[in-house]
Amino acid sequence: MFPLDLNFGAADFVGGQLYLLEGDSNQLYDFDTATVQLSLVGESPLSANENWVGLAYDKSRSKLFGLSAGTDRNTLFEVDPQSGAVTSLGEINVGFPIWLAISDTGAMYTLDVVNDEIYQIDTTSLEVQSLGYIGFNANFLQDADFDPPTGLLYLAAFNEDLNRAELRVINISGGTESVFLGSFPETQAVQAYAILELGPATTPVRYGYSWSPNLGFAQPGDTALANPSINYVSDTTYYLRITDGCGSSSV
Repeated sequence: MFPLDLNFGAADFVGGQLYLLEGDSNQLYDFDTATVQLSLVGESPLSANENWVGLAYDKSRSKLFGLSAGTDRNTLFEVDPQSGAVTSLGEINVGFPIWLAISDTGAMYTLDVVNDEIYQIDTTSLEVQSLGYIGFNANFLQDADFDPPTGLLYLAAFNEDLNRAELRVINISGGTESVFLGSFPETQAVQAYAILELGPATTPVRYGYSWSPNLGFAQPGDTALANPSINYVSDTTYYLRITDGCGSSSV
């Protein structure tokens, strides 16, 4: 279980292992979601007046990156998941970045809560490019991560105008304005948020389908399709079981 006195400021999965940066002690932890075991990896030190705001794994480069924000500078780091050691890569020239997210193709993004705009970060030069307005007044702690099967960017956001923590989504290939999906309870900001990719990296996680009874299907394998072809012989009641990527199912 998580000790209640730890202040995790950023998180992401490396394979199936969840890594978290603790903001008060500047330490890296790993969390085994199967055994619910939290373990200290090591120190991830920062300069004075900087705080951890982002952690994101780039599977195209097999590297873990951390982002800090502070009163006088914002810094991108490479983080060693084996030791917690950090290597500064340089400063990120945005007002106050609040999270770090990396797509499956290695594109790096952050949100500036000063002007509420999404920025893309060039991982070689560290130059930033504004992509546009996020669609709400973002403030306080939040996080974001890409959903591997869909490529959509999901935000654990905080809307200052409405004083509530929200779940939002962006199709980054079509723009940066986010769509509101729902609110988190009790207006609590979510500051360490990550999406687990299930299955092989090359195989997107999809829903599974199972029809019964096996009557009238044009092909035997059609019972595993969402929209099968059925040659109706007589009136029959069919049942469909849908299983999601986490193994939960419903009829």
